[in-house]
Amino acid sequence: MPADTAPLKFQEKLGYGLGDTASNFFFQVFNLFLLYYYTDVFGLAPAVVGTMFLTSFGRQYLTGFAVTRCLFRRIFRPPAS
Repeated sequence: MPADTAPLKFQEKLGYGLGDTASNFFFQVFNLFLLYYYTDVFGLAPAVVGTMFLTSFGRQYLTGFAVTRCLFRRIFRPPAS
């Protein structure tokens, strides 16, 4: 760790964690609305909606993993000498 940076305090870590949790709760409201819309308004079967959610979240996970892996390879590559 560089000498000019101090480790985060527990209160700061807790604050970041609570903020992330609040953000996740906020976005879950939209997922619940989509679930209601797809099943009750649009008329899709709950199994179809569940499969759609599962595949979309899986694709999002895999894409995020791949992009993060590419970025870390590019950014933290040892400098060419």
